[in-house]
Amino acid sequence: SKPNVANRLSMGCLSTLNQASNNTLISPTSSLMSQSPLLQQQYRYKSLTKTKRRQRDKMKERERRVAAGLPAKPKPPKYIPKDLPVINAMTRQDRDAESVSFDVASAAEMKEKINTQNEQEDTLRFGFDGLVMSDRVRKLLDLKNGSQKEVVSSQKRRGVELFQLRGGDTG
Repeated sequence: SKPNVANRLSMGCLSTLNQASNNTLISPTSSLMSQSPLLQQQYRYKSLTKTKRRQRDKMKERERRVAAGLPAKPKPPKYIPKDLPVINAMTRQDRDAESVSFDVASAAEMKEKINTQNEQEDTLRFGFDGLVMSDRVRKLLDLKNGSQKEVVSSQKRRGVELFQLRGGDTG
């Protein structure tokens, strides 16, 4: 312990001082304090910071909970354990079978929409669809004579029409 170490050091220093001063008696408090840096140590008791106080309070609370037979830390609000079974949940096989049936129904619906779109008359440039015109004018406005930009915009428009649920719906 620290007091025993200080006593031993002071005794050792005292004996060497006594031998060096031709057996003259020296006061142990005044001469040793000025010569030995080990004996001039001061013990300071600091006050605890807020963080340390909070940490200490948390540790005390955890110890109290463990002593009461509770877990050290409480569960967060609305905690749901992982092993809790889900009520009214479908099994994986049921969900897969249901998604397959939905996929089949939507594929049939898409095929029907594509067939009706293909049965319609050919698309013309500049939005002249559905008009009555001569063959020469129709050939002039045919999409085959259009630029790449017009072809792409027509393809986009037809693709949007496939997924429309009602007229004017852009998806």
